[in-house]
Amino acid sequence: MRRYIKYTTIPGLNKQVSKIIMGLSNDIMNKGYENDDNLTYAFKCGINTFDYVRVYGKDKSE
Repeated sequence: MRRYIKYTTIPGLNKQVSKIIMGLSNDIMNKGYENDDNLTYAFKCGINTFDYVRVYGKDKSE
């Protein structure tokens, strides 16, 4: 599998992080279903940065 992911650094972190961030707050995970296949695929593609928040801005941000 070819990796087209670009990486950057964050001050104070000794590891490069992917510029593409996978958001984990989605219907599959919020309903408690397994999301292993999606996470495995993201890792294989080179994504190593993840964001998980159930709600941003107290439902006022979207």
